[in-house]
Amino acid sequence: AIANDVWFTWTAPTTDEFDLTTCGGTTIDSKLAVYATTGCPLVEPLACNDDACGVQSSVHFSATAGQSYTI
Repeated sequence: AIANDVWFTWTAPTTDEFDLTTCGGTTIDSKLAVYATTGCPLVEPLACNDDACGVQSSVHFSATAGQSYTI
């Protein structure tokens, strides 16, 4: 379960592979998910992770230039 959450909308600048990580950037237990939609996600995530490096998380995903994603 997620006790507190924060959502971001991000638009891909190029068509490429991207990495998103909290590894080494925080001491909190993080979880990450990336959705190929905006707003409240009603689809399966493109990528999700919990505890890739200790209690911190990391995801790798493909994005299309100009498309917006919910993180």
